[in-house]
Amino acid sequence: MGFDPGANFSGIKGNDGSGVREDHALGWGQIKMEWAPEPAITHTGSNEMNLAIAMFWPDKDFGFVMMTNVATKAADEAMQKLAAELYNRFSASTVGGN
Repeated sequence: MGFDPGANFSGIKGNDGSGVREDHALGWGQIKMEWAPEPAITHTGSNEMNLAIAMFWPDKDFGFVMMTNVATKAADEAMQKLAAELYNRFSASTVGGN
């Protein structure tokens, strides 16, 4: 079961709307983003006032955590763009422990 790269971070739910997915456990999941060649291990959360996401690529020994005190669609979209920028700018420099 793959992740739709067009979906937003705050909308990770099962196909049946239950919030249960085969590729998720204890809030952590594996998703494939269109801007990364390999899937990320992620955890997202929001209390409708704040938004947070953790993304890790164990094979690259790379990851990051982003948080904002604004939980709007615009903030979610900005975090998606920032995640792609962080990955593209910094992930290659971590391969092999450099």
